[in-house]
Parts: sequence; C-alpha cells; structure tokens
Amino acid sequence: MAYGLLKPKEVIKVLKKTPQKTAVFLTGRFAPLEVMEIADYVTEFVTLKKPRKITTTKGIEY
Repeated sequence: MAYGLLKPKEVIKVLKKTPQKTAVFLTGRFAPLEVMEIADYVTEFVTLKKPRKITTTKGIEY
C-alpha cells in the first residue's frame, strides 16, 4: 500500500468480507492509518541493536 500497489480502501473491503474467525496478518512498513484503525492488533518493531556486518547464508538468504 505504501508504494501504491494496493489501495487501502481495497484492502479494507477485503478485510471486512473475511470471516471473523480467520486470522489475517499484514506485514510491511508505513501502514495507512485507516487500515490500522480497523485492525485488532498493530505492532511496530524497533531495532535496538544490530551487528555491524550482516553475513548471508547460502540456502537461507539466497
């Protein structure tokens, strides 16, 4: 939604049609306020510590 690939109104429309017993997880940054307002649970992760150099592992990251 942040890049305009999906419109918040379209996502909200689908969410409202989803059965209440169905868990829906939306991930990504910069969630629109109107989507957060209808959500039951909103989490923001903050990096407190990270390594200076991140190495990749064949078969995991690539």
